[in-house]
Amino acid sequence: MRNRWFWLVNLALLLLYGWTLTEEASVRVRVADGMCTAVFPERPDLIRTSSIPCPGVQGGFVGLYFDNSANAHSLDWGPLDWLTPRAGWRTVTFSELRENGRRLHIAVTEAVPGWRRLWGEWRPVWETAVMRWQTPIYGDYLVETSLRRPSEAAGILILDGSGQNGWAFITSPNGRRGVWWAWQDGQPGEPIVGIPFQKSWLAQTQSLLRRALRAHQGALLLLLAGWLLAQVFGCGLTRMNTDFLLSLRSSRPLRFVTQPKVFVPLIALLTLAVTVYIAGNVLERIPHVQDSITYLFQAQTLAHGKLWANTPPLSDFFEHEFLIMRNGRWFGQYPPGFPTVLAVGVLLKQPWLVNPILAALTMPLLYLLGKALYGRSTALIAITLALFSPFFLFMSGSMMAHSAELFWLTLFMLGWMYALRRGGRRWPLLAGWGLGLTFLTRQTTAVTAGLPFLVLMLSGQWRETKRWRPLLVKLGWLLLTAVPLAALLFLYQNALTGSPFRDLRLLARPFDRPGFGVAIGESPNAFTLDQVGATVAVDWFNDPAQPPRGHTLARGIYNTEQNWRALEIELFGWLPLFTLAFVWLAFLGRRPSPADLALLAVLSGTVLIYIFYWADGIMYGPRYYYGTLPALFLLTARGMQASARRIGHGGKTAVSLLVAALIIGNLAFYLPYAVENHRRYNFVSGQDRAQVEKEIEGQALIFVKNDPANWWEYGRFFSGNSPWLDGRIIYVRDLGDEMNGRLLPTFPNYQPYRWQDGQLTTIND
Repeated sequence: MRNRWFWLVNLALLLLYGWTLTEEASVRVRVADGMCTAVFPERPDLIRTSSIPCPGVQGGFVGLYFDNSANAHSLDWGPLDWLTPRAGWRTVTFSELRENGRRLHIAVTEAVPGWRRLWGEWRPVWETAVMRWQTPIYGDYLVETSLRRPSEAAGILILDGSGQNGWAFITSPNGRRGVWWAWQDGQPGEPIVGIPFQKSWLAQTQSLLRRALRAHQGALLLLLAGWLLAQVFGCGLTRMNTDFLLSLRSSRPLRFVTQPKVFVPLIALLTLAVTVYIAGNVLERIPHVQDSITYLFQAQTLAHGKLWANTPPLSDFFEHEFLIMRNGRWFGQYPPGFPTVLAVGVLLKQPWLVNPILAALTMPLLYLLGKALYGRSTALIAITLALFSPFFLFMSGSMMAHSAELFWLTLFMLGWMYALRRGGRRWPLLAGWGLGLTFLTRQTTAVTAGLPFLVLMLSGQWRETKRWRPLLVKLGWLLLTAVPLAALLFLYQNALTGSPFRDLRLLARPFDRPGFGVAIGESPNAFTLDQVGATVAVDWFNDPAQPPRGHTLARGIYNTEQNWRALEIELFGWLPLFTLAFVWLAFLGRRPSPADLALLAVLSGTVLIYIFYWADGIMYGPRYYYGTLPALFLLTARGMQASARRIGHGGKTAVSLLVAALIIGNLAFYLPYAVENHRRYNFVSGQDRAQVEKEIEGQALIFVKNDPANWWEYGRFFSGNSPWLDGRIIYVRDLGDEMNGRLLPTFPNYQPYRWQDGQLTTIND
């Protein structure tokens, strides 16, 4: 019976995946009166358009374009994707724009180089392909197309009589862009203008499910590979496993190291060593993200015994994203939880060490949590997975708040487990301490990860004991510490804004809040593009002729897919197909335990809530999902053990070999790449500040030339300031000679310099 349900569930999931392959997006291009207009129906009640002049296309040609060169070597495919490996044009229809317009259905039957007809779809064979109809078109007309599985760049060509030049409207669904390009000599030339290209919520849901269900296919592949290893080499594996265990028993040093009282501290020390290397050598002991610059500013303020600094004179010179100047006060927009911890590092003059230490301290908490939930072996596997997780390691080397978030959340989970299973007050008080500090650090995580774990574990304990009163008493003790700590956030907001319920983030960015609507999220609704070397710079603007942008359900699902993709890449550094495969195996073919369901709720609750937020937040990986790491590590470990049991004879050794191969692949390929990829992360390097400090003696005022659209040009220097602007070197924005001259009397003892294009020059008074 159990095997029958196993196969039925897997068959249903495979059929669901087949349905996701039917995803479609429609695009129309209208050619009339010398204008080409792309029309994209984002929703039945919302249609976006983008128009350009396109003279000379009468008597020209229409074609289709496809470009998969950016994804040609991607390993981000599942086994069933080979049946439909790329996007395909489903329909192409022409309509003459007359009062009684005639609709022409275009059917191409002959072979077209670079394309093939399969299952009613035209699919490109090569990475880049162009299809052009040979019949010229006169008069005004409308081209309507439908694209299956839109992910790669694809577009509609409107060409002149030569068939080699004209215009192309090219959509890039993964980048959410639809852009008009000049078409020159048979290929894209210069970008002109674009609009947001957002698939419908249904199509976006299919795309998300297709990505999530790939891991299910990876799970089946791992199960099959493990079974084959156990069957083909069963005797050898059993003998090898027996010999290996005997050697471990006879090896006193190895037996000593594998004891939890030695292994767990060793893992913690290795975590500290690796994250210190990342923080010091790779990330250069400086913040690389606007958020972490703000955290450091707040920590410096708190270390000074203040909640804010005074607004600087001529404040335009010191403006920085996420820092607020209001009523003579200068402060950051974030809650005080992490800045308070970081302030300890500021007082010790080593703030960059705070997160590596928190990461190392999280390891024994994760082990104890895993042991309390599942037992010692699962816990040991989980902390070993964490040690090799690029997502965990690089975030722990940064100055972001997420290391503190993870530490407090794990402390809460551990304390709550002990509170439910042991007597006394200290464990629920400890759990409340962890939950309260999680709320002070990242409120969303406390709600989406903390509360589901609390409620589900509480209800699971009640089902075992059938006694509510002692459980409610424990909950009361938890609230006794959690509520006062959470209340500190409202006191902090009241001190800075005069209202306990005024979110600091909304002071400067009223659109930065969850929900759907035109007033939520960034508002620019059109953009132009500039080709700068090998990259394309996007310049957004508000076009009153376009519908407002806002945040929508489809956009939220898109953000979820991008975070899921980043999680598959960053979590373990494995092939994306296998990253979450063991999480599937933790639930396939077995009845989940209350702990399994609680951890699944932590993961699913976090994923679902961020659909309501307009930004994807990807930085050092899918950082909004960082609070789910205890669930991901433990469920992955559970999946490894469950798959070994399902394989049966030789399963443990077979799964161990598969996991070892994945970890070796991470160490050999992904981690070295990630280390280099994080140098000068987010366009920020400490070498520029180091150069300035080396060249200058005495007090100096550095005017930094910057483009307001490129925050990092000034941001890489800003963290060299203190909130009190009392350092030997002060970095300010370069606002032009006239404005700069007004600032000089404010710092009479500082020699002025200008930093521009990597060069430092003296400014003569």
